[in-house]
Amino acid sequence: VRGGTVVVEVVEAANLPKMDLLRSVDPYCLVFLADQVGESTTGALSYKTAVKPKTRNPQWDERCELPLQERSSAVTATIFDRDAVTSDDLVGCAHVHISDLTPGEPNDRWYQVINPDMDARKLARAMVRLRVTLHLTEDGVPVATPASLPGSLESR
Repeated sequence: VRGGTVVVEVVEAANLPKMDLLRSVDPYCLVFLADQVGESTTGALSYKTAVKPKTRNPQWDERCELPLQERSSAVTATIFDRDAVTSDDLVGCAHVHISDLTPGEPNDRWYQVINPDMDARKLARAMVRLRVTLHLTEDGVPVATPASLPGSLESR
C-alpha cells in the first residue's frame, strides 16, 4: 500500500482583491487535499493559517503536513477574507496537482488564485506562493528517491 504525506508551506499571497468597498482584506488560507471532484480527502483535517489583518499581500510562512489518501489528487489552498460581522468571504483558491510533484523535491512557485463566481479582472493579478513537497511511503517505509540513494549525484 502506497501512502505518505504532503508538506505544504503557505508562504505568501500578492495582489488579493478588496472584497468590500469599505474595508481592506483580512486574509487567511485553508489548506487540504482534494480528490478529482474537489472534495476533501482529508475530511475535517485541514490546516488554517493565521488571519493577517488589513493586507492584500499577506506573508504567512506557515507549514503543515497532510496525510496522503488513495483518492488525493491535488493540494487545495483556499483564501478567505475574515469578516467579523458577516460570514467570511471566499477570495479564491489554487490547486497543486499531486501528479505534478516529484517525491522528495520541494515545488516552490506562485499559483493564480481563481474563483469562478468572481469577475476574472478582479483576480487577474491575485497569486499565492506555495512550497509543496510530496513524501511517499510504501507500507510505512519511505520510498527512496534518486537523490536519497547512496552514491547518487544531486543535481545543482
